[in-house]
Amino acid sequence: MTRGTDNCPQRPTLTRHREAVLAVLTAGHVHLSAQDVHDALRGPAPDIALATVYRSLHALEKLGLVKAVDAGTSAKRYEAVRAAHAHVRCTRCGKIEDLTLPDPEDLDHLARKQTGYDVQGHDIVFEGICPECQTQTPQS
Repeated sequence: MTRGTDNCPQRPTLTRHREAVLAVLTAGHVHLSAQDVHDALRGPAPDIALATVYRSLHALEKLGLVKAVDAGTSAKRYEAVRAAHAHVRCTRCGKIEDLTLPDPEDLDHLARKQTGYDVQGHDIVFEGICPECQTQTPQS
């Protein structure tokens, strides 16, 4: 009997670079772009390339440890996966903040009940203008 490779794709592992990227996102830094993560790693891991940060973020997403948050721009923002929460995004500057809603899991149940879908999660992003941008004069 010969041994073959199974047809299941391999699950990414936590390499040194992936651990470093995850450490940045779990150290209180939330909603960072890949460039922000790269900048934060210049001291602890100066040899890490921006392309490696992107690959690491993608692998960490596959592992379910990191989540991309829609920033309303071309650059994704990333955060470490934590308890369920919503986001509020400034439509002027792109700032994103966490927002805790009362029992967000009830929304999954409600969606299941109304549609019959096997709901596996949700993303809630409120949009508006942050307090800092509200105090600035509008640009014309």
